[in-house]
Amino acid sequence: MKKIFLSIVCLFVLTSCMKNNQIVKQKTHIKIGMVNETPIVLLSEIYAVALERNGFDVERVMYNSGDELFNDMKDGKINMFIYFSNNNNSFRDMEVVQSSKINTLMNQFHYKKLKPTKAFNSFSFVTRKAFSTKYKVTKLSQIKKNSEFITYGSINEFSDEEKELFEKYGLFNWKNKDDLNYSDRVKSLGNKSVDLIVGTTLDPAFSSNRYLVLKDDKGKIEKCSFVPIVSENLFKKKEISYCINTVSKKTSTKVLQKMLRSHYYSSKKIDDLAIDFNNKYI
Repeated sequence: MKKIFLSIVCLFVLTSCMKNNQIVKQKTHIKIGMVNETPIVLLSEIYAVALERNGFDVERVMYNSGDELFNDMKDGKINMFIYFSNNNNSFRDMEVVQSSKINTLMNQFHYKKLKPTKAFNSFSFVTRKAFSTKYKVTKLSQIKKNSEFITYGSINEFSDEEKELFEKYGLFNWKNKDDLNYSDRVKSLGNKSVDLIVGTTLDPAFSSNRYLVLKDDKGKIEKCSFVPIVSENLFKKKEISYCINTVSKKTSTKVLQKMLRSHYYSSKKIDDLAIDFNNKYI
């Protein structure tokens, strides 16, 4: 009789714990805000799928600009979003909002950073592998001495990034230079109209074997990782932080490049890519 009584008590406690855990998850509504940029949208969806699989209610909200997102952040209309952070763990302005602004907003409205992903995005110069082999240009420091052989393609949209690369590697004089539209940059590099352009590590156009993103051999160019930002209320819930940090740990530059390439060139939907990622890694 005593054993039966103890079994009933244990079953009651276990059931209560399960119910309480379910109630916590049901009451925790996670609203992920995302700026309409493909890497951000893809990462946000990956986190959303992981959280939903752990029993949380997740809503996605799309924004056309960082300013729109941060206005809703101030009003408490979202409680999670993804942003960029540099090696010094401070925020970098990637044409969304000024880094000082987001730090101020985070302190004022009690948002916290979770673990950054292992996926990095940074600007560098990109060339064809055939050109790289011929002139032995694999690093940024090797451009200057070979500049007379290079036709450089300047892209207006990357003017600030170009200046940063020029200044840090002493590149100011080009014997041959063409001005390009952003949409023509890959085509011009591919058909040999130009030999060098500015690109990013996560640009799927340059992930093929035909191109080479030059190595920042002196470590002068800032790398930015993607960082999940959550409200203080979510930050305090260990099961949520654990879920998000687990996703971040599994997200590398190589994995993200592969998914973006599938999206751009194989027309695979972001929703499907996020599900595939969670099936494989989480």
